[in-house]
This record gives sequence, C-alpha cells and structure tokens, in this order.
Amino acid sequence: MKFLLCSLAILLLACTDTTAQDAEVGVGSPGIDRAYLVNRSVFQRLSWIDPSGHLTASATLNCVTLIDSVHQHLIYLQLRNDGKRDSTVAHWPDLKPVYTSTTAGSHRESYDFQSGNGVKVFCTANGKVVADSMAKLSPASFDSYLTDYLIGALPLKAGYTTQFTTNSGQTFAVRIKEVMTDVVFSPNGQPVEIWLVHVESNGYNILYWVDKSTREMLKSVIALADGSVFMKSKI
Repeated sequence: MKFLLCSLAILLLACTDTTAQDAEVGVGSPGIDRAYLVNRSVFQRLSWIDPSGHLTASATLNCVTLIDSVHQHLIYLQLRNDGKRDSTVAHWPDLKPVYTSTTAGSHRESYDFQSGNGVKVFCTANGKVVADSMAKLSPASFDSYLTDYLIGALPLKAGYTTQFTTNSGQTFAVRIKEVMTDVVFSPNGQPVEIWLVHVESNGYNILYWVDKSTREMLKSVIALADGSVFMKSKI
C-alpha cells in the first residue's frame, strides 16, 4: 500500500495544466454519451487508508441506475451496507437535477432543485431541523452525486481536458486536468486498457481508472490533506 501512495503522489505531481481545453460540459451537452446511462447495478468496495498505508475502514456500495422513460427521469441510488443511502433524481435525458436526498444514521438532508431559481436545502438531525434554506443554483450544474457517473459518460481520449460544475447546496467546478492511457490486469490475468483520468475539484486531486471498452469506473483514489487515501474499487 505504501507503493500505491508513493505512485499516486508522483503521478499527481506529473499532471500539469494544459492550455487548450475542450468545451465545458453542462446540462444537456451533446458530448455526454446517453448510451452509457442505462439501467444497471454495480458494486464497489470503499476503503479508507491512513497515511501509513493501513486500512482503517471499509464498506460495500451498490450503485443502481434506473431510467424512468415515462416520467423522463434518471434515478441513481447509492446504497451502502452500513445503512447510508443517497438517492438522486435527474431529468432524462439532459440530466438537469431534480431532487436528491441522503440518509446517514439520524442525519437526513435533501436538495430540491425544482424551484427554478435555487436549491432548497433541508436537513434534520435526530428529528430536529438544522437547516431549511435556499442556495444559489448555477443553471448548467449537475447534481454532485452524479460526479463519478458522469466521468464514464464523457468523450474521454488521451489529452482530453474539460470541466463541469456540480451543486448540492454549494457549487463546485470539477476539472479534468489530464487523460492518459494505461493498462491494468483483470482478476483472471487478462490485460485491460483503461483511461487514467486526473480530476481536480474543491481542492482535492482524484484519479479515476476507467475501462476503455465499457467506460465503467474500475477504481478511483482521492488523496486527502492529512496524507490518507479514500479509494473506490469495482467488485
């Protein structure tokens, strides 16, 4: 695991800004591959690794996509085995955010994008209201819970750079700084060509390993400020 942390640091240092950027991606952008956004269920292992390379916690995440063509909605569920649940509804096929809710223990929060001029934020903890307000909404923003999903739907290629914005009460820019070609080995030992995507958002550097043929995320790694790492890997 220490080798992983060193390799990650070296790779992030090697990734530099490019002067030419592809068109920014927004709600309804034609560059989003709708053929990738289909009914599916994908399982991921979540791992929290401390600065010394030791695994401190893990969880299993089931990412479920449901296309409701009757109501023109894409529903994206993220269901964790520890009870945490995120539910996102976006308009189909432009992916304009509609509604998001998240539950973690006694904490519940929701983001309602349907007012038109902003996001209604509502949060409760132990049954008591702790937030009930409106937040600014950028018109071209996606819901932040779709971030990982959108990476695989973009027209990735070597040298591709772009950005999009997300909002769940706060607006953040998600910048694809660099895309490179790499090869990993599947569990049965077969080589798999992947896109290695370097993303920067909200002060974090994130690496995505995306299967070239299926566009599914095989792994993502976030380097945190304290030297720890959060990793998702497809099961």
